[in-house]
Amino acid sequence: MKLLQTDLSQVENFVEEVLRMESPTAGMWRVVTQDTKLEDVDLKAGSLVMIRFDASNRDPIKFPEGERFDVRRHNASNHLSFGYGIHYCLGAMLAGKEMQIAYERLLLRIKNIRLAQDDYQYLPNILMRGLKHLYIEFDKVAVEQSETQH
Repeated sequence: MKLLQTDLSQVENFVEEVLRMESPTAGMWRVVTQDTKLEDVDLKAGSLVMIRFDASNRDPIKFPEGERFDVRRHNASNHLSFGYGIHYCLGAMLAGKEMQIAYERLLLRIKNIRLAQDDYQYLPNILMRGLKHLYIEFDKVAVEQSETQH
């Protein structure tokens, strides 16, 4: 947080790392189009498979120390959180920009963000990723007069 508050140019990469670590969609169902062998598993044409974005975003071959959050990760934007190819989310650029603006505004207004309670829980869902609740605390940063006029 201190890095981001002193260097807002890092926020764009921070957003990509957030998306890599906490993909809004954990996975997606796909239909196997032809008989395929994946490792030692035979997949018949017509079978349903679950592609797990959240797992691929932590692949140690693609993301060394993939379980570690790294604001400066050089390839953070290579995540699959918005899909890939013809299944790439049409709203991905807008969502990323909205996140970037929101984090920049928050970082200018608050400091020392911390969990108020350690007992956060994810809602049970095989596709979507969302928290049941998340309680935070923070300290307010004094807002400059010119900023309050906008």
